[in-house]
Order: sequence, then structure tokens, then C-alpha cells
Amino acid sequence: MSDNQMIAIAITGIFCLAALWSGVMSARAYRGSWRGWMAIHPPLTLWGPHWGLLTLAVYSVTSLIGGILLGLAQAGGSSWMQVASIAVLITGIVVGMIVSHVLPDRWRPEWYRHQAVGSSVGRR
Repeated sequence: MSDNQMIAIAITGIFCLAALWSGVMSARAYRGSWRGWMAIHPPLTLWGPHWGLLTLAVYSVTSLIGGILLGLAQAGGSSWMQVASIAVLITGIVVGMIVSHVLPDRWRPEWYRHQAVGSSVGRR
């Protein structure tokens, strides 16, 4: 295997692990089992008091797609695929932030609906 293929496999593996982690976090956050951890505010949500289950789902899917595209681009030496992978990741971050701020209350877990606005941890 060439160096580019090894780098492509490493990049894709890292992004797949990030996508898996985000998916697990979103599921556990919805059940409320990791209330005081990063499940409330995903690390890429830069502002706002709102928790969004779909935010992490969006991050996980776009990380997976972006990582695969970036890995393919690295393996094939394709510059347009590198640009596309970065565009997918940035779009995922923006969509995740928007979704986390417009998510209806009825889609949020019961324990989170009753905490103070701006609070970063759930009720204990």
C-alpha cells in the first residue's frame, strides 16, 4: 500500500470513530444517562442554551461522510474531493447549530425541559 492509501485509511477510521461516538452520545443524551457531561452541549455548538438530539446526529452523519470523502480524496489525489469533504463538514456544523436552536421543546427529554435556560447540566 502507498503512503496516500495509509493516510486515507487513518483519516477515514478517525472520522468513523468520531461519528460512532457522536451517535452513542446522542442516544445516551436522549435517555438522560449522561446528563452532566458533553451530551448537553455538543462541543461544536458555540453558543446558545439549547440542547439538540439532532445536533449530534447531524455531526455524526456529516463526520462520517466527510471523513470518507477526505479519505478517498487522499487516496486518489483528488483536490475537488478534499474541498467537498470540508464543505460537508462545515455544512454539518452549521446545520447542527441551527437544528439545536430551533428544536421544539416536545422533542427534548422531559428532564431537560424544566431546567433553567442557559444551564449546561441536567437536573440531578
